[in-house]
Amino acid sequence: MILHRKAAMMLLCLAMLIFLQSCNYSTAATFTVHSQVTSVIASVGEDLVIGCYLTPEINAENMEVRWIRTQDGSVIHLYRNGKDETQNVDKDFKGRTEFIKSGIKRGQVSLRIQNIRPSDGDLYTCYFQNENMFDEATIEILPAALGTSPFLHIEYHSQDLMSVVCSSSGWYPKPEAYWLDEKNEALKDSTSEITNENQTYSITTSILYRKKSNKTSCIIQNSRPRYQRTATIQISVDVTLDPETAHKDLEVSEDLKCLSRASHTKDVQMNDRRFDTRLYVLGKEPLSNDKNYWLLNVNNAKHWTVGIARRNIVREGKLNLSPKNGFWVIERHGKEYTAYENTPVKLTISGKPRTIGIYLNYKKGQVTFYDAATAKTLQSYKAKFRKNDILPFFSVWTEGENIHLCSDFCRHCESANPHENNAERTGMLP
Repeated sequence: MILHRKAAMMLLCLAMLIFLQSCNYSTAATFTVHSQVTSVIASVGEDLVIGCYLTPEINAENMEVRWIRTQDGSVIHLYRNGKDETQNVDKDFKGRTEFIKSGIKRGQVSLRIQNIRPSDGDLYTCYFQNENMFDEATIEILPAALGTSPFLHIEYHSQDLMSVVCSSSGWYPKPEAYWLDEKNEALKDSTSEITNENQTYSITTSILYRKKSNKTSCIIQNSRPRYQRTATIQISVDVTLDPETAHKDLEVSEDLKCLSRASHTKDVQMNDRRFDTRLYVLGKEPLSNDKNYWLLNVNNAKHWTVGIARRNIVREGKLNLSPKNGFWVIERHGKEYTAYENTPVKLTISGKPRTIGIYLNYKKGQVTFYDAATAKTLQSYKAKFRKNDILPFFSVWTEGENIHLCSDFCRHCESANPHENNAERTGMLP
């Protein structure tokens, strides 16, 4: 009797042991997959790392792990049998993925996707499988691209009316644009055109700008995550030449907009403001806005110098046009272009700029010269400028040649094409 009881107890213990082992095995074989985030914004052109993990922590070295593009079910990366497998992987991701498994013994893995593209936007599944079960989790990738700094330029319609055109490229998703006045109130009657180029978007927007207007801002943004760029223009429409400062061999037109080399030496009254040796002339009024922008048509001259100068510059004798002497200029002499820093620097300029844009930003302490038709930067200087201490500076050397100020309506200055070389625009009037 006692023997039977002992046998029964042994059988019962054995059964319980088998049951507990079965429970432990079942518990060990059960897992859940979690993604580190449900969605992530990815910058176009940069690398992105997305990850997932198991609960409870289980060694996943011998599991199969797949990263799958949910849209079409294609495998973008496959890990199994303890190694990466590259065959049968979505061709759009070949060579662009890296399986990060430093934490795989704890059930943690990540995937690096290189050079994110707009077309990568989708849901992605992280899939784990062992001999007994499988589970998965999803992550949404939201590509986003911040476009170039807006390029602003002006198109003239009449003496009192012009259009301000604002262009930017390289946006994703599709951007929108709006305009604000100096009180940050929305301006109406703007028009916008959006084009799709190489999976990103370009936008050109314009608004009418009247001479009585003051500061105007162009804002371009998208919704992911409301990336935004802003450009502000405060047009100096009153830039004119000052005949009282012009060398006697220079001719200033009646409207104070055109400068040419005189056919003969003029009989002018000399004063301490006039250049007595070099063929120079200054602007009539100091530049007083925080941001000042004006245009010069130089198409009819092969020899010119333009830029800015301090009010107190020396005007007698042969002058050295360097920043230490109060001059920030660029110069054309035939086919050569020169900037004057501490020493003359030759500029590499393709083509022949017909209209020069000059932009002075007092707060940034910067003056920049542009080819107004393409927005290519020709030269930029940094310095400490004092408001109302700076005057526009001009020179033309050869008889029969002239340059024209175009900060107001001017028949000599052509409008820049808002679509020309749009991909090369790097942000005029920052």
